Amino acid sequence: KYPDRVRALVLADTRSEPDSNEATIRRSSSMLAVKRDGVPAFAENFVKAVFAPQNLTGQPQVVEFIKTLIRTNTQLGIAGTLLALAARTDTTPALAGIKVPTLILVGEHDALTPPAASEAMHRLIPASQYIVIPGAGHLANLEQAVFERTEDARKALAKVQWELDERRKSEAQLRRSEELLRLITDNAADLIAVVDAAGNRLYNSPSYQRVLGYTPAELGRTNSLAQVHPD
Repeated sequence: KYPDRVRALVLADTRSEPDSNEATIRRSSSMLAVKRDGVPAFAENFVKAVFAPQNLTGQPQVVEFIKTLIRTNTQLGIAGTLLALAARTDTTPALAGIKVPTLILVGEHDALTPPAASEAMHRLIPASQYIVIPGAGHLANLEQAVFERTEDARKALAKVQWELDERRKSEAQLRRSEELLRLITDNAADLIAVVDAAGNRLYNSPSYQRVLGYTPAELGRTNSLAQVHPD
């Protein structure tokens, strides 16, 4: 909604498509289960779905950490989250419009949002970088908090950093150019205005007040085309 507020983007273990009918039914079953069996039972089933099999048994502290987090929630809160996830819309059409440096991460064994879904986003987001984290499931940042950076991973991370640095340089140069242009127009003797396609005034130089007696604020409420003599 506000792309100008986003400088860079990381999409980790996610997807742009909405739930399939089968996934929606599974979430509905989970909502009934958490109401029927309670939060601790939901936590036990949840970790089985999100961890890679080898990490479920090989990282007991991380698994218990997730269970503890889940148990701090209420049945209503969990059910509400499942309902919100089931109601997600398809954001795939928006991917091609992403113009900021984007890094896409996914666990090699992510069963909920598999690598194929991340690869599909990678193909649609211009100049995005895509990394599969080996030995990780859906909670890749916890299962492989420190993973061996392959040459491809190092290149992808370096590319994102380079794009981010170049974007910062471009934004700084643009700000300097805008400041210089404003300095020139604010002190020019000529009448300078910026209008849109409909003739609405977007900017009026201070010279309007010096020459015609109209302040920029007064002119800002007018349409320049209506001020043109019909002849």
